[in-house]
Amino acid sequence: MTAGETEEAEALLVKLQADSDGASIGLTCFYLVRGEIDKAVECAARGLDERFFAFMTIIVRPYETLFLKSSAWPILLRKMNLS
Repeated sequence: MTAGETEEAEALLVKLQADSDGASIGLTCFYLVRGEIDKAVECAARGLDERFFAFMTIIVRPYETLFLKSSAWPILLRKMNLS
């Protein structure tokens, strides 16, 4: 997509949000790219709630330095029994 294709982007985001399988991964990536770290952490927590444990190695560990910027990071750590 090129810059400015907001309608197409919104349609894809709605489709992603409606997808119960893997939505937490996609949304976490989406919010990381946008720099919305708190929302990314929230979606990562949902991924853990969905028992998608590979999520930790696929998303959380590689982008941990970004997640550290969120005030919600300690909550996610507790959820993973890592605090």
